[in-house]
Amino acid sequence: MPTDQATLPLENESSEKPKIGNFRWVICALIFFGTTLNYVDRQVLSLVAHDVQVQYHVSKSQYGWITATFSLCYATGQLAAGGWLDRVGTRLGYAVALAAWSAASMLHALARSAFGFGVARAFLGVSESPAYPAATKVMAEWLPKRERALGMGIVNAGSNLGALVVPIVVPWIVVHHGLNAAFMITGAAGLHSCSPGFRSIAGPRITRAFLPPNLPTFRVIRRNLRRRFHGLPSGLSRRRGHLSQANSSRIPSGRF
Repeated sequence: MPTDQATLPLENESSEKPKIGNFRWVICALIFFGTTLNYVDRQVLSLVAHDVQVQYHVSKSQYGWITATFSLCYATGQLAAGGWLDRVGTRLGYAVALAAWSAASMLHALARSAFGFGVARAFLGVSESPAYPAATKVMAEWLPKRERALGMGIVNAGSNLGALVVPIVVPWIVVHHGLNAAFMITGAAGLHSCSPGFRSIAGPRITRAFLPPNLPTFRVIRRNLRRRFHGLPSGLSRRRGHLSQANSSRIPSGRF
């Protein structure tokens, strides 16, 4: 009796699983580093609170309002951060948030009163609020379900590392470079990292934000230029930005 092949399980389709590259752990490491910077920037003020109160005549009650301002803005910002990240994507959202909270950390160096520190803390609270929603979304995009708990554990460890780094690094900065340098150096570390690293945090199923789908990237344009003009003779004339007609026929043809 012939066997009905339609009733048999498709072993080839069920057994084959999509391969996931190891680059996901690079992304996880970037989020871990971003979380570390997040906690470093928010804890600098608490470590130098006594110096701030003495140098800028901030009372204990005023300092309490300053810290409460950060908590209120941080909690309020998280209510809107999730929807904003869903619209713009993690690539743009995390980079903007990291640059914003780094700038807010550096803004503390310009404060000279309780009101100035309150404004800086409010800006810091709002700008740091997308950090954890973005980290959760990135882990969901890059890691399979069986590895997401591990990924979030690594990300959350960044907060503990930040709490460990601040009491080691910040007092040395204050002693050798001054109070304001503590805010400037820690904030500058975030601005320096957001350009090369966090451009890679583009979810595998998310298109570039705000760009038409068929718009070529700079890398594609540069590759096409190299392919088109590779091996041109050195005697080509480029006067007024145009190639001479005598040698234009020697340009390799091809789709640009």
